Formats: sequence, C-alpha cells, structure tokens
Amino acid sequence: MKRGLFLTIALLLSIGMVSVASAQPNAVGNTSQQGSVLIFPKIDVTGGVDTWITISNGNDAAVNIECYWVDSTQVPNDFMFTLTANQPIYFSAKTGITFEQPAPITIPPFSTVNSTVGELKCWATDAAGDTQISWNYLSGSAKVVDIREYSAYEYNAWSFQSLVSTVPGTAIGTGGTINLDGVAYEACPQYFQGNFFASGSFLGLVKDTELTLVPCIEDLREERTPTFTKAVFDIWNENEVELSGATQCVKCFFEGLLSGISKDFTINYLETSAARFRTRGQTNAVCPGTPQINTPFVGLIVEDLDFSFGLTVGDSLAMPVVKSASTGFGSGIANTAATGVGVIKWDVAQDPVQAKKKAVKK
Repeated sequence: MKRGLFLTIALLLSIGMVSVASAQPNAVGNTSQQGSVLIFPKIDVTGGVDTWITISNGNDAAVNIECYWVDSTQVPNDFMFTLTANQPIYFSAKTGITFEQPAPITIPPFSTVNSTVGELKCWATDAAGDTQISWNYLSGSAKVVDIREYSAYEYNAWSFQSLVSTVPGTAIGTGGTINLDGVAYEACPQYFQGNFFASGSFLGLVKDTELTLVPCIEDLREERTPTFTKAVFDIWNENEVELSGATQCVKCFFEGLLSGISKDFTINYLETSAARFRTRGQTNAVCPGTPQINTPFVGLIVEDLDFSFGLTVGDSLAMPVVKSASTGFGSGIANTAATGVGVIKWDVAQDPVQAKKKAVKK
C-alpha cells in the first residue's frame, strides 16, 4: 500500500510539474516566432544597396502598425499603416515603394540626411495610435540587396510577444512605453551571442565579419535621451580558450567589423578558424556620452566571404564577395538593473505636434 501510494504521489507530482512547465511562456524575444513588437536591427540603403522589408499579420482581423526608421545617429522618422486580415506587405527602405492592393500604402523612405544605415522598429497599436496593444501575430523579415556586388542576404526580425495579455487588441501598459521586461512583453536576452569564422581564416576566404548591435533601451521621442553604453565581449576559440578585454563604445547603434573592434577576433590571435562571442552593454567611465547605462542588445552578424581568389571584378573568372547572415542568439533574461531592462519610448498621438505629424504620414 505504501509503495503504491508513493508511486501515485510521484506520478501526480510529475504531472503537475509538466503542467506548470508547459504553462510557462517563453520569456525572451527571438527571431523564430510571431510577436507584437518587431525589431529589424539593420537597414542599409548605402549606394547601390537597398533593404526590402516584409511584415505580415497572421490574424483574421485588421491591425494598425506604428513604425520608426532610426538611423545610426538615433534620428527617428515614424509612420503608421494598417494591415488587413492575414495580409503581408513589402516595401523598399530606399524608396518607400510598396505594392499593396487594392490601395497602395504610403511609406516614407529611410532618411539618408545623417546616415545610410540604421534600424526599424514596429509594433501593434490601437486605431488612434494612442497605445501599444497585444497582437502576437506579427512577423517580419528583411532582405538586404547589393546590386553592385550581385549579393544579397536575408534575416528574420527580432520578435517580442505580449505576456501580460495575449488577447488581441488589449492595451499593454502605458501608451508610449514598451517594457521588454519579461512581464509586459518578452525580455531582451541578457547576452547577445554569435558564432563566426575568424578574419583571415580558410586561406583568406573569410574576409571579415560585420556586427550590428542595437540597444534594447531606446528613446524615440522628439525630446529623447540617447543611449550610451560600452559593449563588453567574451570570446572563445575551438580549444575552449577564452579571450576577454575586447570592448566597443556604442551610442544608440553600432555597425562595424569584428577585426576593427579587437585583434582578438582575427585568426592570428584566436589560432582557430571557428569561434563564438557574447556581449552586452555596461556602464563605464571610458566611453563618451552620459548617462552611461547597462543595456542588453539584439543584433545581426554578416560574414563576408571572398571567392575572387585575387582576381579583379573585370576578370571573367572572378566571383563576387558573398555575404552570409545570422541573427545570432540570446542567453539569459535581461530584467534587472545589473543586466538592464529593455524599454522603447515613443511619442503617442495624443501629443498635438505628433498627432499632426502622424496625420500627414498616414
């Protein structure tokens, strides 16, 4: 009897544990799901490069979308549009042109006044644009096309689901404040990580790796406070040897080559071709700008592979540089003061100046 009772209790406990575990939501945003908030970490319209954006609504009802182009100096430019039931749309960052039936949607092009690279943030709002809402049915991708090098790569947007309510259309928090804290919305990962091949490896085939970092703490309001932080890197080679000490000052947005951040990313110092890194933003007294903050990152990793083998572009045997993209992956949950808690501040339509601006752009 005792043995039977023990087995029954154990079975009930195991069922309860499974039920509790299965009921726990995914608390960290990622690039393999639908969500209410989308972050496209890299938009590029430099020279002959364009970025083609696709955003889809996976629900049977229409939804309003608020978006912000943000250049690398954190100058934002917002716009709104409506997605009908189950509708995907496509638009060009360089021209804003979209092909949507029965009536075209007006999208402003990415501004190149200050910079030709930056990011795109989008989220679901109510019809008035007064507050962000739960709508875990949005998905997005970006295709970066370079007609000069006959090269292109594609990546999925970072997606964050609403957690406080999954009922479509429910207002989440206070309008103008999107808390990526693991409570209102899924949190940003504590560490942004990625695998890469060392610059100069494979007989020089790997030219270098481009890294894009976007802070999860960002103020997009007209009277905004820029994000200042220092990205601190830990690097491991194939022999489990850790290289530490690589850092990069970041204001709002970073794009650069790994070899430009530190020699530790090159084959001569790594001594193996394959390696991985992890990074997050930390307060410091070295980098310029105040206030310095702890902030998690999301980002993109793009490797340049050179198949020219020393031949020039005019040579009939020459091949272009091929780009390979990865959104990396996250680890941990950034939801404390030490790790930084993700938050996006934006101007809601109640502001008279912003309301007038949005009315023109709709």
